[in-house]
Amino acid sequence: RGAAVRGLQTENIRIWEELRNGQGKKERVEQKVENVIGYQGVPLAIAAMLDSSGSMKEMFSLGRLVAQDKMTIARNACKSFFETVFREGQDRGLVSEFYFRPAYRSPDNQKIVSATSLRIRQNWTPHLQEILQGIEGIKRPGGATPLRDAVFGLTGHFGELEGGFLRVVVLLSDGGDAGDPGPGEVLVNAHSLNAVISQLENQQVLVFAVGLFRKPLTVDLNPKESDILEVMTEATGGQTFFEDNLSKLADV
Repeated sequence: RGAAVRGLQTENIRIWEELRNGQGKKERVEQKVENVIGYQGVPLAIAAMLDSSGSMKEMFSLGRLVAQDKMTIARNACKSFFETVFREGQDRGLVSEFYFRPAYRSPDNQKIVSATSLRIRQNWTPHLQEILQGIEGIKRPGGATPLRDAVFGLTGHFGELEGGFLRVVVLLSDGGDAGDPGPGEVLVNAHSLNAVISQLENQQVLVFAVGLFRKPLTVDLNPKESDILEVMTEATGGQTFFEDNLSKLADV
């Protein structure tokens, strides 16, 4: 009835997997539940994703005569988040930014620089100061918003972890995914939304997203804009928050 059921043990849970037998027919095979672990006290692996696309240059008024670009506000909110929840030495943190810039030839004409969708600013670390330094390094917004490819790429980094961490992505973005290209347009995302969700499920990652804009009035289940945040978070068991008053972003 909408309330958490507490105190569950292995004998309270039964799980079946649908498999095909030797004749190709489907049959349900009960699996053994090895253990049940509560969330309380479990170490966290938190991967922060900050949108650093071109729209994050936009200025926002924080009060009379005070204004900052959205990138600075998001960066400060992210630092505040880690300072609040991160437990030094117990948890792990990763910092990344995402933007799309097409491949280009290097200035010396010697090589092709590949297209960018995800940049790791600080890989997994148990140290808060290293996380804060990684966040501080995200400073130059530009390009499009490759949301699907960036989340897909970041999820793969959870495979580097050893130990029983609760795996969480915290995503801040000021707009929707770049969507699929029209005729003659640049391909920003190579992965479908279904592929991204499958990747998140395989790595057992919860996604919590913060949209730096007002919540859309309708939800399109084949999203090209901001609705993709809600589809992704609901599929993984996370949650999406929307806030267009950026002075409240740290509280969110």
